[in-house]
Amino acid sequence: MADAPEDLADIRRDLERGLGLIAKMTPDYVLAREMYDGTRAEQATSRAAETIIRQAKDAPLSFAHIPVDVIADKVELASITGTGAAAKKALETWAEANDLDDESVDWIRKACMFGDYYVVTDPTGLDVDGSFTVEDIDSVGLSPLSTVRVYDKKTGRFPLYGVHVWDAGTKDQPITKAILYYDDASVKVYAEGANVSDADLFELDYSADGEPEDAYLEHDGGKMLLAHLAIGGKPYGVPVHRKAYGPQDAITKISANNLVNVEAQGLPSRWALVDPNAEIDDDIDDDFGTDGPDTLPAKADGRRDATTGRRTRVVPGAVEYLRGVKETGTYEAATSDPFLANMEWYVRAMAVACGVALFEFDLNGEQPSGEARRRAEGRSNRAAARIKRQATGFFREIADTVLGVLGISADVQIAFNPSETSTDKEGLELVALKVKAGVPLRTALLEAGYTDTQVALWYPDDAPALSPDLVTMLATALAALGNAQTLGAIDSAGIAAMIPEVFRYVETAAAEGALPGVETRPATAAIVTRREAA
Repeated sequence: MADAPEDLADIRRDLERGLGLIAKMTPDYVLAREMYDGTRAEQATSRAAETIIRQAKDAPLSFAHIPVDVIADKVELASITGTGAAAKKALETWAEANDLDDESVDWIRKACMFGDYYVVTDPTGLDVDGSFTVEDIDSVGLSPLSTVRVYDKKTGRFPLYGVHVWDAGTKDQPITKAILYYDDASVKVYAEGANVSDADLFELDYSADGEPEDAYLEHDGGKMLLAHLAIGGKPYGVPVHRKAYGPQDAITKISANNLVNVEAQGLPSRWALVDPNAEIDDDIDDDFGTDGPDTLPAKADGRRDATTGRRTRVVPGAVEYLRGVKETGTYEAATSDPFLANMEWYVRAMAVACGVALFEFDLNGEQPSGEARRRAEGRSNRAAARIKRQATGFFREIADTVLGVLGISADVQIAFNPSETSTDKEGLELVALKVKAGVPLRTALLEAGYTDTQVALWYPDDAPALSPDLVTMLATALAALGNAQTLGAIDSAGIAAMIPEVFRYVETAAAEGALPGVETRPATAAIVTRREAA
């Protein structure tokens, strides 16, 4: 972490490193986007194939986006809250003003696609007292193609500053602008020209009647306004579909070749076998042997061009006379089966390499359910869980920055929706088996994918979490005691003394987790049983 330098030479030095990192990583980011979109260029073997491939790019066939979309869909932000009324209200207002529910989905998806994504918190609004207003604090996503956060060279873990560069000005007078983000301030610089990559050409950006200090935008909080989400790596991430590049490249080539084959199927190539015994005067001049304006019908040969010209026509309904041709035919185009078989193999390879269930690619329209589906989604769920841990720090950093510029100190909690929820028959049976085996009811429901809010609503912390099985078991026990009294095995006084002990044992088992169907709370004090008391 570093404060903004006062010397322009130091600012240019930082800018040079940032521009160098952007230029170095841009090809990888462009490749990741092309693979996601399916627009990666393919080599063509003919002009016709090149034209078909170029036209196919307008409607590309991409499978590499599926691993990104599947895993990104499992990482859904649920809430950002802070301790204290002021922090809670400020974060709610900020989230609503920035439409965080939709924006967070876009940030996570692009981070999974590029491997890196950035969000800048820009406190542009001031109230009458000159303080920042939460409604005007904008949190905007920035592409890694134009943004980078620079880390220390020794460990690559400590952020030093951030750089964002973009083209401004007009077509006739282009300008390249950049802003450097430091812990105490952000510094604006500019250079004349488009796509300027030489840091020595940049100057401090302030108005003609202003001062150099105007290029410094100071802020509170002590943190740079640029947050970085790196997926699967440090300091910079790896695209989720990185292992899909090879299969996607093969799929694109197979699809392009198949389109060329479809062209051949619609307009096949034909051949003609010349009769070696035919008498054809092909070497006479253009005026002999062709129909002219005064040719009599009895001597007409049906042709107006020279015999050395084109001899075939493709006209629907016409009869074509081929002089000297013994036989004609059509070259058979290749069938689509080999193309589709190869494509299916590469799709399967992509699914295995990226750890995404094959049914997500929907080759045959078969959708598993129950335990089979949960096992198939195991790897993608674990990948989503890792991204959630990384995104937790990312969103917490953004929220801390928002609270920092507002001068509010609070602890921030980040919550994500479950990646999956067991709502089918097999899933609910698994929850019941866990509870019978002694797993606390709340824990079993949370593991099944239900949110903490839902579980707290069903089983509040200050109420016993009794499952239907436990209630049934208690009712059976009480009925058995009633039958025992009817048979004279025990009197009412014995039952009156026994019932409190039964419930005391239930409470003890609930605390120790020994009775099926009862929630275990670690905070509950253990109650001594009669055997322990003895």
